[in-house]
Amino acid sequence: MTLLSQSPLLEALVSGPGPLADVVGADLEVPLVAGGTVRYVNLDYAASAPALRTVADQVTGLLPLYSSVHRGAGYASAVCTSAYEAARETVA
Repeated sequence: MTLLSQSPLLEALVSGPGPLADVVGADLEVPLVAGGTVRYVNLDYAASAPALRTVADQVTGLLPLYSSVHRGAGYASAVCTSAYEAARETVA
């Protein structure tokens, strides 16, 4: 048995990808010149990445209360500051 055949990377490639993350725009259908449509595949992610659906949903939920973080005394600012600090704790 060779070292390559024991490689976790090779094993992952052979067994195929796991479930893909749900990203915004993953189900986008685009028209073809000849007619019909196909699922769009974006190959231009050089400096950015697509948003995950769960992230977009969280942003959409908080957007109506969008306000300054750590700067205001109002309700919206308090909610945004709390969400910001909770995210920092989660990432840490």
